[in-house]
Amino acid sequence: MRFVLIVLIIFFSSYSLGAQAIPGSVRVNLTGYAYVSQFTLGFSQGSRVLVDKKQIKMSTCDVFPQKRLLVTAKGQVFGFNVVIIQTEDLTSFTTYMGTQDFKGRIEIQALDDGILIINTVPVLDYLASVLGGEMGEAFCDEALKAQAVAIRSYYYAKRLRNKDLAYDVCNTDGIDMVYRGSTFATPKMYDIVMQTKDLYLIQADGALAVPLFHSTSGGWILKDEVFSSDFYNPPSHPVLRKDLDAGGRPLALTSPYFEFDVTFFSQRLTRALSPLLKMDYITDIKLKNFADTDCVDFIGLVDEAYNVHWLKAFRFVSLIQQSGTLKLGSIQFVVEKQGGSFRFIGRGFGHQCGMSQYSADTLGRSGYSYREILLRYYPQYRLVKIADIEEYIK
Repeated sequence: MRFVLIVLIIFFSSYSLGAQAIPGSVRVNLTGYAYVSQFTLGFSQGSRVLVDKKQIKMSTCDVFPQKRLLVTAKGQVFGFNVVIIQTEDLTSFTTYMGTQDFKGRIEIQALDDGILIINTVPVLDYLASVLGGEMGEAFCDEALKAQAVAIRSYYYAKRLRNKDLAYDVCNTDGIDMVYRGSTFATPKMYDIVMQTKDLYLIQADGALAVPLFHSTSGGWILKDEVFSSDFYNPPSHPVLRKDLDAGGRPLALTSPYFEFDVTFFSQRLTRALSPLLKMDYITDIKLKNFADTDCVDFIGLVDEAYNVHWLKAFRFVSLIQQSGTLKLGSIQFVVEKQGGSFRFIGRGFGHQCGMSQYSADTLGRSGYSYREILLRYYPQYRLVKIADIEEYIK
């Protein structure tokens, strides 16, 4: 959940898969695999693979999402409506980018224009994997505990919101939280999750909070309302707090993503922005910042006729990242025009709202407890213990 990426995804609110919600389990929409041209599935020994209710014996197969085809290693070709993989071990997904292993049940549903993939996995396995994917073992225990509470709260709140969908939560950074399968669910991640068992963040009205978090603060923590700010009516107080230590230094200074400096030619920007804006050439760039910060609310792109096309900065960064580079890390930047190119110099990685993971690590190493970290980044929420979360969210 490090940045608010605008990812191409279909929310199937009226569609229901055969697998229903199982108490103690998470239904995760594995979004990315639905949009590649091909991926390979590998099955553990003893896995049961059903293609439209017919059991097929195989150890591996290729899936072509847009064609809704499955091809076995023996060359058998199946068009399918539903593929169900039941295993007590792992199912591997392989693309040109690498392999990820997932526990639990996998269901692949053919749709009119592609597929939907749902992984049903025990809650504990899911939370441990997300904790490992979002932070990992390099972070200190107190920061990990704070993250575990945020993850747990976020998941159950989103599950409640998505109760009419075929899934509880997505696995994609920018839509929901990073879930990359069993490899990231290390023993330490399980231990941290259990140390914070039954702890949640709730709103003033008692509803579960959806706590936002990001990788690296550039020195500001913004309020959640900045996502929906209006050009003509910007928030008068957009800053939740300055994210600095006692000496005035940014807390996330140790992050490898703290600073960025990247230059784009005009043509590169117009290509990246083409899903939203049709411009032949960008002659200049203007910035409209949130009050009293160097965080950009709207970015103005000036065309050859000197018309200014204003775009929400979150959306701008998202489109740039989708076009193939993560070097433009956040909305905290200034722009220098250099001939036909534009140099973006800035700080931070992520949306700059909620907890900064690298800042939390700095605080934890300096003696802050996870409760103090949570209070710092989520002052609008209360930390409570809920022994029966299923009953609580009914």
